Amino acid sequence: QAQLERWPIAGLAPPANVPSGRVVINDYAADKLSFYLHSTVRWERSDCSSERDVKVTITLTNDTPATGLTKYVTGREPGDPHVGDSVIRLDYQATSGAVAKGVTVDGTRVPFSAGTELGHPVYGQILKLPRGATRIVVITLVEPAGTGTPQILAQPMVNPMAVTVSDAICS
Repeated sequence: QAQLERWPIAGLAPPANVPSGRVVINDYAADKLSFYLHSTVRWERSDCSSERDVKVTITLTNDTPATGLTKYVTGREPGDPHVGDSVIRLDYQATSGAVAKGVTVDGTRVPFSAGTELGHPVYGQILKLPRGATRIVVITLVEPAGTGTPQILAQPMVNPMAVTVSDAICS
């Protein structure tokens, strides 16, 4: 374990005093449609006070083809009107001490689960992702300023998760 933890793929949470975030996507539909999932994460932090507003925008696109896939891949019988639709569990692990103010999916405020992992708050939601659809999840938080450059970790995926960081410039 100690040897694995030295490698970035170990996915260890950054130290508690570092601004950080991690999006974790788990397949909840017992299918293989993650192959067709594309995701982007935009992490934005404003102002320079001791507590800062953070906005995390996660865009998820399901580009599963309409035909040509087996039941093993789709998890559904041919002819099922929901072939290609997926269900995922989306979790966001925030900076230690962060508090979520709200979560929206496609502009509508939604309930979310809250927990902790390795001293970091984790906020989650189960999402239906229809074939051909794009869903936009926005998480707003207040978090301590922390020290150092924000570390936003990308989950390894077939289609790499694109991550953009926009941080307030504080002197």
